[in-house]
Amino acid sequence: GAASLPFRIREVMRPRQLQVLAGDGASPVYAIDIIDPPRVQRLRTRLEYPQYTGLEPRVAEDTGDIHAPAGTWVDFEIEASKALSEAAIVTDDSLRLPAAISGSTARARLRLTRSGSYHLALTDPEGVGNRDPIRYVLQVLADSPPEVTLVEPGRDMDLPENARVVLVADARDDYGVAAVALRYRIGDGPETAVRIPVAAGRQVHAVFPWDLSALDLLPEDLVRYRIEVTDNDLVTGPQTAVSAQYVLRFPSLQELYTEATAAQQEQLGGLEELVESGRDTGQKLEKLRRQLLRDQE
Repeated sequence: GAASLPFRIREVMRPRQLQVLAGDGASPVYAIDIIDPPRVQRLRTRLEYPQYTGLEPRVAEDTGDIHAPAGTWVDFEIEASKALSEAAIVTDDSLRLPAAISGSTARARLRLTRSGSYHLALTDPEGVGNRDPIRYVLQVLADSPPEVTLVEPGRDMDLPENARVVLVADARDDYGVAAVALRYRIGDGPETAVRIPVAAGRQVHAVFPWDLSALDLLPEDLVRYRIEVTDNDLVTGPQTAVSAQYVLRFPSLQELYTEATAAQQEQLGGLEELVESGRDTGQKLEKLRRQLLRDQE
């Protein structure tokens, strides 16, 4: 006896025809059409790395996961299954980056600054959006700090008589060493930095002839020194690393005197050996001369 009868057709998955029959009455036949939502048919990404990394741009097809250093620009090219009216890159922190639309193609650009995830939001002209979009990974690759080793002398030692020491250091960084410096202090005095000229690169071999004669050192002075390297990370900020610290010691007056005396004694000993050797040589020559006089041939 009701004038209105509600009825629900659940989960329509394919086109259908619909007609209502009531007693000897029949409604017109209606069509239920299925509108396919837009979907991603092809995804192309181009990664433009920060200049300091020295990495060439990389293009990837059909893989939306992004693993790159901070500051990398990511260009997206999305080919949809149908014409689009809207498209956007949506990150997990609710940042929505609109894309430029041309028919079924959408393009967008994102600068990678933090790790997280994102998905592609597509809408067709009928206002139908893509269902259950795939979530892709955004991962910022950490820029590791540089490493440095002071190879030579690589130990504590007394300052040589000529006050010159050759320093040899090896340094490396995943994207490049930008600067190398010698840092030293005399006793408890202020620290001084001296830049060591090197060619920037992922692996650096630095050789520095260090002349300490101009430092006006006094006997028993201690010079503590180390090598510091800096990488070329211009996005999150340069990172530094330092080598182990070593000590150069200016010998005392007593030690200098003892060393000079020992050197003098060593020289005198050498002279005595030379004189003795000369005597032996003279005796052998005299013996040979006499033998030749006896032997005319």
